[in-house]
Amino acid sequence: MNTTRHRGPRIDWRPQQSTVDLLDQVNDVLAEYRDHLPLTARQIFYRLIGKHGYDKTEKSYSRLLNALVNARRSSIIDFTSIRDDGITSEVPHGYTGKDHFYEVVARSARVYRRDRQLDQAVDLEVWCEAAGMVPQMVRVAAPYGVSV
Repeated sequence: MNTTRHRGPRIDWRPQQSTVDLLDQVNDVLAEYRDHLPLTARQIFYRLIGKHGYDKTEKSYSRLLNALVNARRSSIIDFTSIRDDGITSEVPHGYTGKDHFYEVVARSARVYRRDRQLDQAVDLEVWCEAAGMVPQMVRVAAPYGVSV
């Protein structure tokens, strides 16, 4: 039995009918949340549980992850619809020269915005349990100067 996971695009993947049905439900979730994309696999998992009665087990979650990997590699699901929050990196900032520095300063000046909570009696913050929800909450809270 070959247990090596396929790497790269899988244009020849032909899923079983049960997987096709699952991917139809995933596409339904992605369509429902199109204004909030990309979603994490865990967000999709919990919406499948709530909307489609998907089993809430580790085995079912693993099945979903495997189907999502293959569906994305086969272009059945758009790669950009799902995000992976598992990797964090910090890249040191620098400039390629004086012109680059002035370009960055000019760009920063064009998007200047005063702190909306400056001199307010109370600072507002939004907290959430799931890190996967932060990008969606930022889209709502940021225009008001509220930290997430």
